[in-house]
Amino acid sequence: MNSVLLNNRYRILQELGMGGFGQTFLAEDTQMPSKRRCVIKQLKPVTGNPAVYQMVQERFAREAAVLEQLGDGNAQIPKLFAYFELEGQFYLVQEWIEGGTLGKKVQTVGTLSEAEVRSLLTKILPVLSYVHSFRIVHRDIKPDNIMLRPSNPGSFSPGEDVPVLIDFGSVKETMATAMSSSGGVTNSIAIGSPGFMSAEQAAGRPLYSSDLYSLGLTAIYMFTGKIPQEFPTDPATGEILWRSYVPRVSPGLAMVLDRAIRFNPRDRFPTAQDMLDALKPDVNSQVSTVAVAPVNRAPVPPPSPSPYGQSSPQPSGISPRAVGIAAAVLAVSFLIGFGITQNRVSSDSPIATPPANNPPPVSPPSSNPPPTQTPPIISQPTTPERPPVVVPPEEPEPPVVVPPSEPEPPVDVIPPTEPEPPVDVIPPTEPETPVDVIPPAEPETPVDEMPPSEPETPVDVTPEPTEPVGDRPTPEESVIDYYSNINNRDYSQAWNQLDPRFQTTQSGDYNTYTNWWDSVWLVNVQDVNVVASTPFSAIVDTTLTYTMQDGKISDETLRMSLIWDEETGTWAIEQTSRL
Repeated sequence: MNSVLLNNRYRILQELGMGGFGQTFLAEDTQMPSKRRCVIKQLKPVTGNPAVYQMVQERFAREAAVLEQLGDGNAQIPKLFAYFELEGQFYLVQEWIEGGTLGKKVQTVGTLSEAEVRSLLTKILPVLSYVHSFRIVHRDIKPDNIMLRPSNPGSFSPGEDVPVLIDFGSVKETMATAMSSSGGVTNSIAIGSPGFMSAEQAAGRPLYSSDLYSLGLTAIYMFTGKIPQEFPTDPATGEILWRSYVPRVSPGLAMVLDRAIRFNPRDRFPTAQDMLDALKPDVNSQVSTVAVAPVNRAPVPPPSPSPYGQSSPQPSGISPRAVGIAAAVLAVSFLIGFGITQNRVSSDSPIATPPANNPPPVSPPSSNPPPTQTPPIISQPTTPERPPVVVPPEEPEPPVVVPPSEPEPPVDVIPPTEPEPPVDVIPPTEPETPVDVIPPAEPETPVDEMPPSEPETPVDVTPEPTEPVGDRPTPEESVIDYYSNINNRDYSQAWNQLDPRFQTTQSGDYNTYTNWWDSVWLVNVQDVNVVASTPFSAIVDTTLTYTMQDGKISDETLRMSLIWDEETGTWAIEQTSRL
């Protein structure tokens, strides 16, 4: 096949892989001056039914357009260069990603560290968020579908790898289109890889959290080198038991992975951004702990040196013996001075009042043994003047400190508790208010009686517990409303309730859509049952009875995939299939 030019342009260099839907080749573009290399995917439909084949052709063209848009808007998704059909088979020509797959790296280098796993998750989750913004579920995330492109060509060192998401499942789903036993179009094969595929995806009902489930198991593979089938499961819950195989993983990352791989979609992260946000608190909490630690230590040292900072001797050459002699002399001098002061206080009546403030200076020397400053003051002839000068700095300060501590609580306590009741009593100056206030006798009862005066508030509050996202229609209400618009011949409103992809893949165009519904006289909705739901998507089984214009009556049960459209505030019908 190497000598053959596909589409008279692409020369096959080697085969890269083979799967259930076709083959993948490395090729070169002979019509480009650089002879750039590219990847060509040859896709084979699973059915040869001519009617289905025509539908596959149309869907393939639409999926190729989506892949082109995704690749142009994100560097971590391969660019689409071309697509074409040749001899009943379909071909995609995409950008060749230099590097190896994540699966190959683990097999070659070994398991990865937590820092490498966390780094890869933080790089791939924004890509998933981008893909989901197009209302597309990848459906086949696994180690072999994540390419690692070195940021510097030729290097393959950890931390420099840029993950690239390849092999979207939407194209495979197109190839899996087949005819059901009832004559309708359905998908004959579940898209995904065993082990990495969630239960709802295996049942043909993938959700955004299905991709997060696969990514969580891919992260566990990076830690262990084991595929999901190698882990035991909890027989009661179906949860995969993996933690004992990775004993050194941090609790924060372990909790993120546990939530990502929950068996029930309701227990997982609803969006890729939510999972990405959950990876960040670990680092933030460690930083804040380190920053707070020095703050608790700083106030401790200052109190001990500050009282004695001025009296501590500066010269370091004085001997301990000299210090002891000086201290004894000073103590004797102090006692003599104290006796002189007492004699003057007892003999002089005008000074009898000030000494009342003198006891404090006496007590500090007894509690603080080194009174190095007191003897020089008392040895001066003006001993009566020194105590008044020394005492005021110590005595006035306690009175100044005490008032602030006492007046503050009264200010906080008295105004809030006592002024408010008078404010409540004053308004009853109007004659009608006292009539309403007096009978209850308790202040809490009027508060309870006020809301009933407005009956609309309780009515609005009642539905809120059943709708965690807020005041928005339920999936069941949206389905019933859709068929109500059909019965009222409000086709434009019903058409707007369809997801754009549904409008083109299953409804054809607007004229085809309205022409078919004109042949129906009435649609009777027998039953609507939500199979699974998240705040952003839902699976609904709807049983219908059609009464046609020619009088024929037929019953049908549809499985409908709904997606919440935040901009319009409605549930959009993304896909339907017959049960």
